[in-house]
Amino acid sequence: MHVLIILISFTVNANASHFLGGIISWRVQNASTNNSLIGILITQTYSWTYVPGRCDNNSIITNQLVSGASGTLTCSPSCPPGCSGISAAPICTDLSILNGIAVGQRSDIVYVPVGSSFSIIYASSAWGTLSLGGTAWSIASRINLARRSDNNMFNNAPVATIMSPVNIEVNQKTWITVSVSDADGDVVRCRWAGVVNGVDECSSVCSPGSLPPNSILYSNCTLEITGPTIRNKYAVALMVEDFINSTSTIPLSSVPVQYLVSIVGPASCLVLPEITFSGSSCTPIKVNDTFYGSIFGINHCSSNVTILDISTLSFPGLIQGPLTALNSTIYYRALQWTPTIKQLGFQGMCAMALNSEKSQSPQYCFTFYVTENGTSTCPVATISNATTTTTTTTTKTSANHIDWPLIAGVCAALALAVLGCCLCLLLRIFKCYPFSSRRRSSKNNGPEHSKLPMHTRKISTVRYFRNENPNDLSENSSRSSLIKINNHRQPNIAEVSQCSHKIPRTVPSNDTNLNDKSTDNDCGTSITQSRHNVHVKRIRQQYLKSMFDDKSSKMKKIRPHNTASTNNMNVIPNAVFGVLSQSQSQMQIQKPVQPKTEHAGNSFTNVTISHISRSNL
Repeated sequence: MHVLIILISFTVNANASHFLGGIISWRVQNASTNNSLIGILITQTYSWTYVPGRCDNNSIITNQLVSGASGTLTCSPSCPPGCSGISAAPICTDLSILNGIAVGQRSDIVYVPVGSSFSIIYASSAWGTLSLGGTAWSIASRINLARRSDNNMFNNAPVATIMSPVNIEVNQKTWITVSVSDADGDVVRCRWAGVVNGVDECSSVCSPGSLPPNSILYSNCTLEITGPTIRNKYAVALMVEDFINSTSTIPLSSVPVQYLVSIVGPASCLVLPEITFSGSSCTPIKVNDTFYGSIFGINHCSSNVTILDISTLSFPGLIQGPLTALNSTIYYRALQWTPTIKQLGFQGMCAMALNSEKSQSPQYCFTFYVTENGTSTCPVATISNATTTTTTTTTKTSANHIDWPLIAGVCAALALAVLGCCLCLLLRIFKCYPFSSRRRSSKNNGPEHSKLPMHTRKISTVRYFRNENPNDLSENSSRSSLIKINNHRQPNIAEVSQCSHKIPRTVPSNDTNLNDKSTDNDCGTSITQSRHNVHVKRIRQQYLKSMFDDKSSKMKKIRPHNTASTNNMNVIPNAVFGVLSQSQSQMQIQKPVQPKTEHAGNSFTNVTISHISRSNL
C-alpha cells in the first residue's frame, strides 16, 4: 500500500510539473526565391525539469528526442498547405542535473505558399505550481511570408535565447535580458504576450498579471523584477518583434519567449560566479567548418566554494566536454561544433555557472552566424530601449541593495542645489549688497552740499529778512540790516565757500564802526553791515570752518570763548541760518516761519533758507 502511494506521487511530479518555458522562431531558406512555394525552417526550443531517463548524455550524442515530450503545433487562423502536423517533441541538447533542467530543440523545414500569414501555436498545461497564474501555456509565433516593402525580399524572424529557470535573490531588484539577434538587421522590440488578433499568446500566464508588483518590461527585452518571497515561482511571457525601421508600428513577425523565474534566499558569499566565452558575442562560421572553443566559470568566493556545473542551452550537434577545474577559481567546458546546411542563419547559445552554495551566475549568451559561402561579419539588429509596460504596486526591497542610478540622481540634485546656493551667495556679495549699500548711501547721506543747513526746501524767490540783534528788541531797529536773498537757482557749494567770508554777523552794540559798509561785487550781492569788528570775524570763520568741514554732516553750535561776555557778543543771526535743533543725535533745521514785513523789534527765528545765490553774506 505504501509503495503504491509513492509510485502515484512520483508519477504526478514527473508528468504534471515539468514545463519551464520555450521559444519558437523561424527563417526562410531562400529569401529571394521566385517560386510559388517557399521553404521555411521552424525551430522550437523547450525546457523541462530534469527527470531521470528523460534526457542524458547518450541522448545528446545520438540526437534522441526528449523522453515524454509530445504534442503537435496548431495554426491560427488555419494552417496553410504543407504546414500541418509539425511535432513539438524536441531532440535532447542540454542537461544539468544540479540545476534540474533538460533542454531540447528541433528544427523542421516546411514549404508553404508565398504570401501566407499565420501563427503556429504550442499549447498544453504543465507549468507546475506558480505564485501567480495557472498551469496552462500557449506559445504562438506569427509567420508572414509576404515580401518586404523595403527590399522586396522575404523576412526572417528574430532569434531569441534565454535559459530557464532564472534564479534571483529575494527582495533584490534584478534585470533579466533576453539575447536577441536578427539576420536582416531589423529594429527589434519586446512586448508582453497577450491575445492579439484572436491569437492566444500566453494562456494562463499572461504578463504582467503573472508577475510580482512593480515588474517592468523594457522594449530592449530586459525584464526588471523583484521577488518578495523565497521559493515563489513566476512565469514570464513576452513577444520579440522585428520592424522595418524605428518609426514602424507594424511588426514583420512575432517570436514568443517564455521562461520561469524562481526566488531564492541569499547566499553566504555575496559575490555571484561569472561565466565567460573564449569567442566573441557573434561568431561567423561556414557550413561544414568546425568550431573549437571553451566556456569558463569563474569563482569569486573563497576556496571553500567551488563551481559545480556549467549548464547550457544550445542546439543539436554541439559537443561539450566535461567540467574541468584549472584551479580553485577557474573552471571550463570545451566546445566543438560543425554546422550543417540545415543550420543556416543564427544559432544561439547560453551558459551559466552554479557554485556549491547553489548560486547561479548571470547567464552569458552568444550566437553563431552560419552561411553557405562564409562571411567575416554578423548582421547586427537594432535593439529598441523604450519602456513598454509597468505595474504600480509597491514592493519592499532589501536594505543591502545599492541602487546606483538613484544614488547618482540624488547626488546630482544635491550638487545642483549647493551650486545654486553658492551662486546666490556670490551674487549677494558682489552685486546685490553693493547696490543696496549705494542706495542707502545715496538716500541717507546724499551729496555733500545737501547736508548744509541752507539746503532743505525751496521757499519764495525773493525775501527780506531782518538781520537784527536778538538782544535789541526796540522798534527803531535799522532797516538797513535787511538782507536780500535770491534763490532762483540751485546752490553751488563752491559759490557758498567763496562768499562765506562775507556772511554778515551781528556784533556788540558798543562797536565803534556801526556805519561801515562792505561791498563784494564778485559774489553778485551787496550787503550792508551796521556793526563789525575783528573778533566777530574770527568767530564767524571758526563757525564756517566747522560747518563745511564736518564729515559727519552734524552741525556744531559755536559758543563764545568767554560765556561771561555773552551780553557783549551776539550769536549767529537766526534770520539767516535758522535755529539749530537741540537734539544731540542729529542736528536738523526746523521749518521756517513766514516773516511779517511790518514787524519790528523781533528777530525772525526758525527760518530755513533753502537756496542761496552768489551772495556775499
